[in-house]
Order: sequence, then structure tokens, then C-alpha cells
Amino acid sequence: MNSRKNMPLVVGGAICAVLLLVALFFLFRFGSAYRAEQKVLKSQYQRLEQLNTRKPFPSAENVEKVKDNLAALEANLQTLMQALNKNSFQGQDLKAVDFSSRVQRAIQRFKDKAQEGNVALPQNMEIGFGQYASGGALPAPENVGRLVQQLHSIERVANILIKSGVISIEALEREVFEKPESQGEEGADADAGSQSRRSSRRSRAPAKAAPDKKQNVASFVHPDGLYTFERVSVVFTAREDNLWRVMDLLASSPQLISISEIAFETQTKIMSYSPADVVEAEAGMMEGNESLKSLAARVLSGTKLSRQERQIAGDETIRASMKVDVYQFERSEQSEEQQP
Repeated sequence: MNSRKNMPLVVGGAICAVLLLVALFFLFRFGSAYRAEQKVLKSQYQRLEQLNTRKPFPSAENVEKVKDNLAALEANLQTLMQALNKNSFQGQDLKAVDFSSRVQRAIQRFKDKAQEGNVALPQNMEIGFGQYASGGALPAPENVGRLVQQLHSIERVANILIKSGVISIEALEREVFEKPESQGEEGADADAGSQSRRSSRRSRAPAKAAPDKKQNVASFVHPDGLYTFERVSVVFTAREDNLWRVMDLLASSPQLISISEIAFETQTKIMSYSPADVVEAEAGMMEGNESLKSLAARVLSGTKLSRQERQIAGDETIRASMKVDVYQFERSEQSEEQQP
């Protein structure tokens, strides 16, 4: 009788016991997982602390590798600089009073080589240095260095033209950079009254801007001083094969020379691609030459020429105008020591 009365309590106690056991199981299970994750987190945190507090440094192997790479780069740089500076101009100390005789010798060498190569020259060609060769002017001391560099650059280009077998050289000019008031000392012996008048005029004149120092260095100076170049202008006549030879020798010169501008035309204007030139020439050299006029018209209209017509056009004497840049690269102390 009593057991029946206590049955609900027994069943409820059993259910509570089962629920308690299930709760303890899950508590143990999740507690174990929590401790495992906490252990991993602690390990990662310690690793992070080690990374944050360590003093980084390259390994010995990496240090040796970097040294080897640096040595290889320096060797390649020296080889490149030696190649770029091969046969380059070596700066020389020259007095202003000696520059005129140096120019005259250079002009004479140029004329002798042109005569040997059967290259026609203008009667009084002074390769851009007329005021010093025959004009009696003395360069300002601060300009001598660049003038010598320009003379060297012009001689390089002139030798290539003669070697290429051009027909004639009509002009060979440098970039004139000297200020009129800085040339020579020919006004040094003027009378005192003339000097005082000039000085009074200068005192009344507005102050001039300071000259650019780079103008006494080269036509162009790299911002970091890695190289400079002098620009030389030349006009010559040649056959097509010789014109190609000029460009080939300029490109293969031991000292870097590049063509910055080029223009050319044939004497009969066939290849000038200018309708106005053809119309103008019709009354003169093309008068009565129907085949020549037909060839010019076909060229101007864009019609493809036959092989025979291309040969006719290619046999024409070409008048070429060029501006070339003669480069000079920075010379390191080590490359200068290794230069023979």
C-alpha cells in the first residue's frame, strides 16, 4: 500500500537521476573540449608573443647569398660602364689660348680625310668653330671644357660620314652656347672712356638672370648626372646605300651615338612626298620628262611602285639632314683605374 503511494516519487527520482547523469556527461564532454581549445589558444598566444618580442635578423646563409649577388651586380655594372665608356672622350686641361690652334688642327685633319675619301666640302667649312678658327676670338675659360667636348663630338660624326662614302658634306654644326659678352678678351684693351661708358650703361640696365650652369656642361645633362650628350647637326648628300651605311656606323659606334632627328629628300623631289614640290618642279626639271612625272604622281598617290621604278628612285642622290647626340657616361673611380 505504501509502495504504491511512493511510486510517483520513485519514478520522479529515477528520471531526475537520469537527467543528472546526462547533464554530467555533457558537462564533462564540453569541459574537456573547452580545456583542449584553451590549451591550443594558449599555445598560439605564446607563439604570437614570441613573434612580437623576437629580434628579427637574416640567416647566415641569406647574408652570404646577398653578398654574392652584390658582387655579381657590381661586376656587371663595371663591365657595362667600361663598354659604354669605350673610346669615350677623356677630359683634358686646355688653356683658352691653345684652343684656336687645336680647332685649326682638327679642321685640317677633317679636310685631309675628306680629300682622301673624295668627299666634297664647302670652300670655307670650319665645322661650327669659325669664330675661333679664323675669327681670332678666344673662348672664356669656363667654356673651354665644353668646347673641347663639342670638337671631339663633331670629329666623331665627321669621321663616320667620310668613312661611309657620302658624296658631300654641306654643313656640320654644333650647339652654340656661348654668350656674346663671354667670348674672348679682345675687349680687354679698350680705352678707359669706352669702358666707363659701357659700365655706366650696364649700371642703368636691369640685372640679368644668373646663367644656367648646365649650359657649360653639355646639350643635355641627366638629372642624376648619369650621362650627358652633345648634339651635332649635319647636312650631307649620299646615295641610298651610303645613307644606310651612315646610320649603321652611327648605331655601331664604340661611343654611343643616337639619331634624334632625320629628314631627307631626293634631288628631283620624287621621294619627298610633297605635291607642291612636284607642281613646282613640273615647269623645270620635269618638263618634257613624262616618265619622271608619272613616277612622281604614282608615288604621291600612294600607288605601289614596281621593282624597276624603286631602283630608279633609289639611284637618286639623297640630301639628308640629321641631328645626332654623342653620349658621355659618368666614369666611376674603379672604371677609370681599369681603363688602359
